[in-house]
Amino acid sequence: MMSKILSISLITAMSLLLVTSSMNNAYATVSITPTTNAATLTSTILGPGLTVVGGSEVFLGAMGQGGTFTSGLSSMLGIDSGIVLTSGNVNQIPGPNNFVVPQPVGETLSEDAGAFTDDDISMIMGTAGDAGLTALAGFQTFDAAVLSFDFTLPAGSHDLVVKYVFASEEYIDWINTNFNDVFSYELDGTNIALTPGTNNPVTINTINPTINSALYINNVVNSNGFPVAGADHSFDGYTVVLMAEAMGVAAGQHTMKFAVADTFDGILDAAVFIEAFGLMCPEGTTGVVPNCEAPVGGEFLPIDTTALLLAGAQTNAVWIMSALAVIGSIAFGALYITSKKN
Repeated sequence: MMSKILSISLITAMSLLLVTSSMNNAYATVSITPTTNAATLTSTILGPGLTVVGGSEVFLGAMGQGGTFTSGLSSMLGIDSGIVLTSGNVNQIPGPNNFVVPQPVGETLSEDAGAFTDDDISMIMGTAGDAGLTALAGFQTFDAAVLSFDFTLPAGSHDLVVKYVFASEEYIDWINTNFNDVFSYELDGTNIALTPGTNNPVTINTINPTINSALYINNVVNSNGFPVAGADHSFDGYTVVLMAEAMGVAAGQHTMKFAVADTFDGILDAAVFIEAFGLMCPEGTTGVVPNCEAPVGGEFLPIDTTALLLAGAQTNAVWIMSALAVIGSIAFGALYITSKKN
């Protein structure tokens, strides 16, 4: 069995020069307001067409394991605002992820001075895991943060879309091990947060630099040759913006549950950033973003020509691309709706 010890990895000052010279330093860190008030968290993400059942909102976890956030786009999260749930403390999330070890005043030059340092984000909260997450991860979970609530839908058949980003400090050292941090979004007891194109849950073992790598963004200096995003938050790795979709949801009352947890131990934290969502379109609408609720503004997404043309066709809008960074062979940028087609 592998043993895991919290550590600080030091990379040379030359690595810092190489990384910072390749990044756009205009990014600003994500801003987080801690709160575990279930009603506040629910109202922040509840979109049009969904009516919460008053008093049904429940948050499970410790103080500091939930919050609201802004400035997500400028910190390269891909979602500008929403809520965050974490297995640690939200106050540790704002970046940068790496910093320079200072030279002690009045002391002889230290060999570590000027080094590029990864500051591990980790706090053992001492809270319980979640049975559903344990089943998905395949190992016992710890320090779960869980938000659940009941809601109603009007008459008809509806499609629900939730956009989110999953992040973990277990990246990249502990991928494909028992430390399989995990996120779930359950609708009426069924997890619909799946790795795109599969029936697999969203964990660090199903999305990482070696498995479904197009969905992964690396944010830590390493000796493996993985490009570094330089995102201004403290997680070593995170996903691109993912979508959980439920099609043809009937009218009436339903239950939603969002949960994230550490796996196999409570060391090295995970989090999920969730954007506002809601009733999007009538049943039968196709496309990644439904026609009737095309977002106005930008999304931080992997972009290629096919995706760009598809997005333009399926959102009934004119799109332009603004590249922000090139990570490996993937160009990350922003898609902006400039006008609606007639």
